[in-house]
Amino acid sequence: MATTLFDLLDAGDPLDLDVLQQDNTIIRMKSNVLTVVNDLDFTVSSPIYQGNVYAVAIGASLLVNVPRDTSGLFSFYATVVTRGTEAGTNYVKLRKSTDISRSQRRRFFRLPYVGEIKLKDPDAPELTEAEIRKREKLIEKYKNMPDIIVDEEPDEMYIELTGKDLSGGGFKALCKRAIDVGTELDGVLVLGEKEMPFKGKVVRCKKSFGTYEQYEIGFAFEEMEENDRSMIISYIFQKQRNMRRKGLI
Repeated sequence: MATTLFDLLDAGDPLDLDVLQQDNTIIRMKSNVLTVVNDLDFTVSSPIYQGNVYAVAIGASLLVNVPRDTSGLFSFYATVVTRGTEAGTNYVKLRKSTDISRSQRRRFFRLPYVGEIKLKDPDAPELTEAEIRKREKLIEKYKNMPDIIVDEEPDEMYIELTGKDLSGGGFKALCKRAIDVGTELDGVLVLGEKEMPFKGKVVRCKKSFGTYEQYEIGFAFEEMEENDRSMIISYIFQKQRNMRRKGLI
């Protein structure tokens, strides 16, 4: 049975509200539940960001995160319907726009992601000092010639994966070979026209039964700068908004 707002929210419950800014950055605000009007509409206290009330725009899409110590994190998207004041309390009325998703550990909302991911091949031979120096000299030689590109590392050093879903904490992808759980790897994530390097480790690997023999890899980001994580979450927001506009979610 699907979780409803009546099941999930009680007056006074703390919430985290994520909103996408015009400069494509994400900010996280604090709020509390005031009332549950029906299974779509609810009101929250005016959100606080960096100690100040944040005036969210009417019509804005927010990611609502509801932590539960015993049952995990619940997340869903909601749209700002109106703002107002009642009995001396400033409030925001929100309308749920997606189903409620539950995760036992996940801090980030996942979104389907069919894109390119490259992981450093753990079995690839390390470049020798001579090869590194040769490549550095070529990069320096052609740095002012944009028509000539010298890759810092050859493609055979990487394993190409096909993404399945993506969040600010990691991704799920299909791979043509198994990778041991716990393996720490560097990689590159393609976000539209941008390439973002990352570090992390494999947290899950299982065989995927389909037309071709593949493995489903679960990967968790580590040592990630908040600017990079914000870029990923911003990308997810934009894709989710486009999918909603097309009626896909």
